[in-house]
Parts: sequence; C-alpha cells; structure tokens
Amino acid sequence: MKIHTTYTDFLNEANNELADYDGTWNKKDNPYDFDLRINVGNKLPGGNKSWDEIVKKYEIIDISKDGQPKWMINFKTGDVMIAQRYNRFGNYKITYNKQEYDTSNPGNLGYDLMKSLMPPMEQYEYQVKAIDWYSHMADDHRSYKSGRSHQDTIRTIYSELKGGEKRKAYKLHTKAAPKKMQYSEFDEFDAAGGR
Repeated sequence: MKIHTTYTDFLNEANNELADYDGTWNKKDNPYDFDLRINVGNKLPGGNKSWDEIVKKYEIIDISKDGQPKWMINFKTGDVMIAQRYNRFGNYKITYNKQEYDTSNPGNLGYDLMKSLMPPMEQYEYQVKAIDWYSHMADDHRSYKSGRSHQDTIRTIYSELKGGEKRKAYKLHTKAAPKKMQYSEFDEFDAAGGR
C-alpha cells in the first residue's frame, strides 16, 4: 500500500514516488497525525487543545486507494470515532455514535461530541464561557439567531443538572455575566432556566 509522506508530495504526486505504508507511522514524522488533530480535533469540546485529555488512543486502520488515511479514535469515555480523510483539503467523513458527519459541514458534530464526552456540569461551564452576552443586540439577524440557539442549548444543559449543581451553575453564571445580566437571587436564575 502506498501513502503520501507530505502534503507537498500529495500535490505533486505525478512527479514524486509514494512511500510504502507499513501501518507504523512515527507520529513525529507523520503529517497526517497533525492533520487529524487540527481538522478533527477542532470539533472536540475545547478544540484541539483538549485532544490529549479526551482521546485515549488513535491509529490508522486503513488507507484509501488515493492514499488517504482512515483513523479509529478511541475516547477515554469508551466511545469510538471513525474518521476517513477524503480529499487534499483535510476534510473527513466521520462516523460517531451511528451518525455520519462531514468536517466540511459538521452540523451538530461539536454539540454531539460535547454531550457524550462531558458531564452536564462541565458542559454548562464550557457553554457559559463561550457566550456572546450581547448577541441579542446584534444588527445581523444571524448573530441574533445564533445567540438564541446558544441560550436554548444552555437551558437544555441546565435542565439536566441536579440540585447542588444548579447552585454551582448560578455561581458560574454570576461570575461570568456582565453586571446587567446577573440575577440577584438563585430563584430568579432557576426560573429563567439557567440563562
């Protein structure tokens, strides 16, 4: 089986010889390792910086006819993702929890990964840190709509929290929110659905 050793080799494949792939790429010399961490890792909660915290093991399990690797990614939660690189732009077809995704148009991939890889309290904290607190003031309807969607996500996660976690969520929200958007009492915050 043949595989491109560098991106440049891929672009100039007519002029270059392909290296034999023996299934044991040294990660230091593997351009596909870096490509995987960037293009798939960016879809993980926390981005590719959280790769080592979330991923237990990953390896190439197959190579397509045009030299593109197929990866199996094992998460520390026990979940498995299959990621098949399918073009020179670093796009991947992903199978995760019996769902199909494409990194060129990921849809709900990031949300689905967050829901399965993080406990609800971590999800809530992650989402509160990512809030655009002023999206409701946006002139652009897309920004407004995105902000509303994010609020709905936060409310959904908040509804999954247990009693003590809801109080912790209140403290997180109070710490992160601008003064005008803070709740003075936990009961008001709870009635608003955690946002």
